[in-house]
Order: sequence, then structure tokens, then C-alpha cells
Amino acid sequence: VGALEAWVVDQNVPTLVTLGPDNFPRISKKGRPLLMGVVDIENEQLVKGIKAHIMDYILKTPQAEVEKYYYGIFDGKKWSKFLEQFKVESEDNPQYLILDM
Repeated sequence: VGALEAWVVDQNVPTLVTLGPDNFPRISKKGRPLLMGVVDIENEQLVKGIKAHIMDYILKTPQAEVEKYYYGIFDGKKWSKFLEQFKVESEDNPQYLILDM
């Protein structure tokens, strides 16, 4: 049961997840591109809005299309240096980024 439980934990990805150093490396290497809402996590109103927008997309889009991606919220303020390599500028947030690692 231990190996099965470890596999389930490793494979389990929520429909919409807040991405950070604890889960980004694992999820980004699972074989699907990440559709990320890049936002200042400290701005609760913007986070709420971008989460609602992503969930609306997930619920209204055909399942086959939805299953092509993993979906997450990414702190564009905290990880601005990382995002610079993708030409994501903090002053343009909130925005979306599709990242295929």
C-alpha cells in the first residue's frame, strides 16, 4: 500500500492550484503545459478574479481541451526574476502564461 499511496500523491494535481517552490517543479514536469494566472498573491481581489476566470474557462470548455493543461496561480511579484526569462513583466500583471517545460 505504501508504494500505491506514494504514486497517488505524486500523480494528484488539483484542478486549480497555487504554484510555488513546493509543487511547481513536480507539476511542471508531469507532461502537460501549465496555464498560469500570474498575479500578485497579496492582492486578494485580483487573485479571486483570476481564479474565477480560470475556473469559468475550465467549466465551459470541452473536457478534451481542458485536459491538455494543468492550471495554476503563480505569484508574479515574488517570482518576478524567474518570470523575466519568459518576458513577463510585473507591471503587466495580472496576465496569463502557458509554460511547457
